[in-house]
Amino acid sequence: MSDPSQPPRPDAQAATPSRRRVLAVGGATAAAVWVAPQVISVDAASAATSFLQSLVAVGNGGTIVSSPDSVLWTSRISGVTDNLRDVAWSPTLSLYAAVGNAGTILTSPDGITWTARSSGTANPLFSVVWVPFLGGFFVAVGAGCTILTSSDGVTWTDRSLAASPTDLLGVTSDATGTIVAVGTAGTLVTSPDGVTFALGSPITAVDLLDVHHDPTLTEFLAVGLGGDAWSSPDGVIWSAVSPPTADDLTGVASNPIDGFVITEDATVGLGAYDGATWTERPDLVGHLFAVTWAGNPIDRFVAVGVLGVIATSAHGVFWTPRTSPTTNWLRGVASAV
Repeated sequence: MSDPSQPPRPDAQAATPSRRRVLAVGGATAAAVWVAPQVISVDAASAATSFLQSLVAVGNGGTIVSSPDSVLWTSRISGVTDNLRDVAWSPTLSLYAAVGNAGTILTSPDGITWTARSSGTANPLFSVVWVPFLGGFFVAVGAGCTILTSSDGVTWTDRSLAASPTDLLGVTSDATGTIVAVGTAGTLVTSPDGVTFALGSPITAVDLLDVHHDPTLTEFLAVGLGGDAWSSPDGVIWSAVSPPTADDLTGVASNPIDGFVITEDATVGLGAYDGATWTERPDLVGHLFAVTWAGNPIDRFVAVGVLGVIATSAHGVFWTPRTSPTTNWLRGVASAV
């Protein structure tokens, strides 16, 4: 990439009950049948608010916004001006961790008050995940195959692969502790335990922007530029599952019923994937960069993107734009429920 601090990460549905679905947001129409979703009205704010913010989104200029219910969003003070790229929640520590440019790491127990942590690196950090294995730990990845791990969100250990000049743009894990990170030029890094990381053969020749593991499909899904998408049962052997779009796929999440949701950096297009078949739909919000699933009692996908856009959907078919307190680009989102 021409600017390592700004990687090309901008800045579906109708499946059988036995299969979960994958949703893609944004994208140009291709060889697919498009079905326009309906925009439903903004529902009333939940009366059951708590001190803990159920959702946090982060973005450019140190932007942090949070919500107790996915409907009402409030700007928070991050104390930094570096672009924030991603955020993750640890249910074990009851802690959010956000990462960004210049090695920025922030943590918060509630999504409201944030504390800067020392990462030990000046490299941009693009993605972070909580790994629920052997007590659990955070893994953050970034430019130049930077890899950091932390069991408490405060002290971070450098496990970088110095031999690789490529950037890691997305990271995920399954419940057994298998960690998969992907990045520029199809870079693949895996770890069985969060201690030993190994560089694998590139999955593809193009940049992969995110990766996610679906426990019901027992499948990893990596997505990237030009509609590139790859699945794997183990993080080692990958198969192309190309959707009918040539737009950049920027983020991926899943839920227990509807499956993966994939965001696209485009002005139109939503799609779904059930592990075998892709379905696409128009997207009325456009340029969504990241997505997460907020579980009970919220039970919604939450996607964020350009100019502070925030949208929610119960199943990835009908999307509701939400009022955002910022016009800064939002690049990452996480849920504590």
